[in-house]
Amino acid sequence: MNALLPKPRALAPLLVAGDVLCFVVFALLGQISHREPVTLWGSLRNALPLAVAWLAIGGVLGAFRPSAVRGPARAWWRVLGPWVPAGLVGLAARSLWLERPLLSTALAIFLVGNAALLVLWRTAFSIGLATRQPSGAKG
Repeated sequence: MNALLPKPRALAPLLVAGDVLCFVVFALLGQISHREPVTLWGSLRNALPLAVAWLAIGGVLGAFRPSAVRGPARAWWRVLGPWVPAGLVGLAARSLWLERPLLSTALAIFLVGNAALLVLWRTAFSIGLATRQPSGAKG
């Protein structure tokens, strides 16, 4: 194995950290777009239910396996497949936790916006891994 590549068991924590960062960034963008005070607590409060649902459902459906980032196409599918149920569960949990109604426009924005950030991050990560792969190596 190339010294520049993370070991397979080290990939999951990297993927989790990047994914959680995507949820926090999306929450920060939401605070800004709604002209709310931008605070770390506000971002975490909004991101936490989505992150927990994603980690639980994505974990069961293979989103954190090393194979989930073996190339951009696989990265896309390993995000989009689990994201639909995880996003719906996370949004329902967020609605209950924050005691806010779940609006259809918010649902669409959350699902598409978070999916876009996750796909962009995971695609970039998979490309980064591929460029560190020794020539002729299978991944």
